[in-house]
Amino acid sequence: MLSTTLLLKSTELEKTGLIEKDEEVTLYKIRHRASGQLHTLTVLHGSHNESIWRDIRQEFGIIQGLDHPNVLKCYEISAQNDGIHVLSESIASKSLRGSHIADESSLSDLTRQVLEALYHLHQRKIVHGDIRPSRIFFASTKLGCVKIVYFGRILQLLRPSDERHLHPERANSLDGFAGDLWSLGLCILELYLGSFPLDTEISALKLSHICDLSTASAEFRDFISCCLQKDMAKRWTAEQLLHHPFILQNSTGSNLRGDLMEEKTKLQQPFLSSSSSFSSSMTSKGIKLSESALQLSLEPENHQNGKIEVTAAVDEGKSAQKNIGSNKRRPGEFKRSISDQSLLVQRCAKRKRLKAKADLYAMPKELGVTYKNNASDKKEERIGDYSSTESEELEFRLENRMHFLEGAEDSRRIMQGADFDFESLPEHVRRCMQYCSLFPTSYELEKDQLVQLWIAEELIDVELTDRMEDAGKVCFDILASKGFIVPSSYDNLHRKQKYKVNESKILYWCQKAVLSRGHYLRIEDQLSVPSEMPLHLSLDMEEFDSLTFETLKIFKDLHTLLLLGDYGSSIKEIPRDLFLCLKSLYTLDLSRTQISELPSSVGCLESLHYLDLSYTPIKNLPESVGSLYSLQTLNLRGCFALHAVPEGISELINLRHFELDIIRQLNCMPRNMGNLRSLQTLKAFMVGRDDGCNIGELRNLNNIAGSFCIAGLENVANIDEASKAGLSMKQYLKKLELRWGDHRFDEASPEEEVLECLQPHNSIEELQIQFYKGKFFPSWIGNPLFTNVVSITLYRCIECQVLPSVGKLPSLKYLNIVGLDSVRDTNGLFCRNVTTGSQILFPKLEKLTLDNMPNLQQFTGAENGDFPSLVQVYIRYCPNLFEISSVFHLKVLQYLEISYCIKLQSVPEGGLPASIESLVITGCPGIKERCNKNGGEDWYKIAHIPSTWIDYEQISRNIVSVVHSVKHENESHFVNE
Repeated sequence: MLSTTLLLKSTELEKTGLIEKDEEVTLYKIRHRASGQLHTLTVLHGSHNESIWRDIRQEFGIIQGLDHPNVLKCYEISAQNDGIHVLSESIASKSLRGSHIADESSLSDLTRQVLEALYHLHQRKIVHGDIRPSRIFFASTKLGCVKIVYFGRILQLLRPSDERHLHPERANSLDGFAGDLWSLGLCILELYLGSFPLDTEISALKLSHICDLSTASAEFRDFISCCLQKDMAKRWTAEQLLHHPFILQNSTGSNLRGDLMEEKTKLQQPFLSSSSSFSSSMTSKGIKLSESALQLSLEPENHQNGKIEVTAAVDEGKSAQKNIGSNKRRPGEFKRSISDQSLLVQRCAKRKRLKAKADLYAMPKELGVTYKNNASDKKEERIGDYSSTESEELEFRLENRMHFLEGAEDSRRIMQGADFDFESLPEHVRRCMQYCSLFPTSYELEKDQLVQLWIAEELIDVELTDRMEDAGKVCFDILASKGFIVPSSYDNLHRKQKYKVNESKILYWCQKAVLSRGHYLRIEDQLSVPSEMPLHLSLDMEEFDSLTFETLKIFKDLHTLLLLGDYGSSIKEIPRDLFLCLKSLYTLDLSRTQISELPSSVGCLESLHYLDLSYTPIKNLPESVGSLYSLQTLNLRGCFALHAVPEGISELINLRHFELDIIRQLNCMPRNMGNLRSLQTLKAFMVGRDDGCNIGELRNLNNIAGSFCIAGLENVANIDEASKAGLSMKQYLKKLELRWGDHRFDEASPEEEVLECLQPHNSIEELQIQFYKGKFFPSWIGNPLFTNVVSITLYRCIECQVLPSVGKLPSLKYLNIVGLDSVRDTNGLFCRNVTTGSQILFPKLEKLTLDNMPNLQQFTGAENGDFPSLVQVYIRYCPNLFEISSVFHLKVLQYLEISYCIKLQSVPEGGLPASIESLVITGCPGIKERCNKNGGEDWYKIAHIPSTWIDYEQISRNIVSVVHSVKHENESHFVNE
């Protein structure tokens, strides 16, 4: 992804339109003159002095660090005469203020995205504090993608804000994450009704309003109820609300790919039971809300005609004070309708039967699985050897940790594994399952991460001809299919699914099966010396002090040490003698601590296979790391204070996974990386001209898998050197990025010959070529033998005159062509000849982007039958484009955007395809005039389109179609979006 950081200078920015204006903020659509990129400029109105500006800059530091697809990304800030200017990513149109979204499917998808943004903030201990429709926008880069604006305390510093959406505890100066969910409930209710559901300010002594929800579903009413609970302990969290039936009903809007979503749904279905702690008291027609003292009303007269009666009276906030800090949020059962109270009685009876059989979950004493609870009068609890009181408390914790089970009977059936034979699982799969007992239910893991941990502990059985990682992934898939591991969230930044362990199910099967390998201990309170020394230890504690380190030194035979808690900020230094006492370690996880250096004594860990220092402020690695010859995984992701690694890294011949952002984190490539022939994870290679850094180092790295970037290709001296890279031998690569330097003046560089020698293996799926200055693309790029290629991005290849002929690629779905200054037409994409005949070109292409091409004149070359799958076309910043006749042949096109093509005078002569649902035209004066609704010559050509926008003005009014016209939109592959 290219950097989008720009200097906020008026000479570099050009206002292209007004998006929205009110008393607090004004939003402009702007264009960066140099790059042509669209952004949004937000002016925050209000007075400020030097002291306020200092506070604002400090607050913006937090805002700038947020990176989530549903949170508006902010880049720069400056103080101007008219207010505070904030430069951010581009948004599509006005906020949702005043919008009326009666369609529950649309509202569900919108709400899900807002919840994902809130969950992201809450995970980082950030309270939004200002959720309302005017803070919600649609993104301009991805259809239907919702963005929430987060300005932290900046607006509060500049001027007081609208408090109608604020929660009771905020009004009473008792902030909390639960308050954001109150605001969300009112916000979604306002969007559904088309107006704010309350008549007066929150400070009013008494208010009432009748909300007609006679047409709303039970799921929607229950969702609102879960948000608008006065008692914060009962109000649902963002994570819980993401699994509410109202949200799950529209899962097609998920950020996951289709196959991942299908798998996630299949795996989670037995566990899904998103519910309200009071929905069993809800009638089928309505609920009674109160703004500061919300409670459920059971009086039938309050539910007539499917209406919600909202009443409120200001209290002193005592209840909120009493519950502040409480973390117990235990959802009950969700039911579509409740005819009487018998279900409540049945549920209570089930709970009693479950408690009476708490010993069912007890684990055998010999397994040594140990937990600690936080009660001051409790000692260490060794499961399988505790009192009845301890048994009840353990059962309560297990029940509380179950994820989304549909009642006690269903949960018992799933935990007992009635649907499969556990004993039939291979022994190494059962060992891996037991290893998962080290993780609490709340801890998120990536698939590769867990597989690497299993391999580090030598839990995977594999044939000599197989890769251990492949066997580990098979093991992972088996455990996921049986419900021991369940999907939790999706990391959009790294495009990876995250998972959680099903702790209750794992504990049950550890008790039922005889698993003798290893001794597993997880501590949730103060660390003390157990009666039996474990081999595998995870610490999930709130505090970590020097006494804990001293106690750790006693665990001399320890194989695994995982630090999992939220206490990382308290660990700023590792005792230098700690590793001298833990010489048997195989796995060491110090991620997210605050250590700035690692003791050199780490070099004595001769058996260490796995070292995780990710997201720490570590500045240097000791040279002794180069003596960890058994090391398989070294994770330095997010260590942005680290700019170099020891030279001895090249001696770690067993290293399989080297996790770090080499291009952004390191100043230069470590020498002699070609020695690491077992390496599978290496995100990038920076080509140098010195020995040990040239591209020939890649010759023997044939196990590299996943995504890989080769940067600095201008340093490749000649064809012989380029051919040594051996990219055609790297069969495990899925995404390849070939990058030359942006600013270079060596015109004699043989770039065309070099690129011809960099042909990848046929298994490649994504290809990006950036800043290439050859005049022609390589012959191999359009070879139909590349049957797996789904995405191609060509970025700033300014000397190329002809587009590559890639129409025969059978699986290509995304084609992004950006900044190709010398291209005049698109005919090169097709290159029809005798061998092509009547072949349909671009059979799978779904999205085409032509952006920032100043000399492009014609979008031509397509014939009837081509592009049978193309649903989205973006044509931007092509000032000399005057013909787009190919659009006429796009028979399934649903979304067309044409921006700043000033010479384009009209739509195609034959008109636009009947399939188009959304048309966006910006900065095209000729088209604007001819497509005028009042007598324009081409109006008849676009009159059939449900949603049309011209220069930010909506011509047609079908709002729902704007959001859902292309429901299967996947994550963007546009390199600079």
